[in-house]
Amino acid sequence: MVYLQFLFLVLTSLLYHGSVQAQYTHSKLIINGANAAPKLIPNQVFVDQHLSDSIKTIKDANDFKTQLANAGEKLVVIAFFATWCSPCKKIEPKLKELAQQYTDKLIILKVDVNKCEDIAMENNVSSVSTFLFLKNSKKVDQFSGSNAAKLADTIAKHI
Repeated sequence: MVYLQFLFLVLTSLLYHGSVQAQYTHSKLIINGANAAPKLIPNQVFVDQHLSDSIKTIKDANDFKTQLANAGEKLVVIAFFATWCSPCKKIEPKLKELAQQYTDKLIILKVDVNKCEDIAMENNVSSVSTFLFLKNSKKVDQFSGSNAAKLADTIAKHI
């Protein structure tokens, strides 16, 4: 019965929003009790607290400096990306996975090169995805390209 109710909600969502994906990514399915009908809460983003502590999207140069100062002795991975970049989107799940794996040893700072051009220029970023690795505020590595294996290996090397 719960499955049929869920299916009805998904189909209703599809008719109303035109896409199940949009509804799924911004909604949460709540089921209270075994006999209760599932309830879909639309237009909310639910973020894992550990991920929000490990992955930060930089707003401006001041935010960037603050995040670097707060990183302490953790490895800082600065991921330079663009919203229009397909390879940047493809490597996002790997970034989240690594953030969870090394939650106490790693901070990932995402820098949108279109919104924070000054930070990208300051770090000589000429392509996206570019990853810059800092330890104790000193550059220890850098590479360009959305290579998930290389990203994992580089993080493991410097942790």
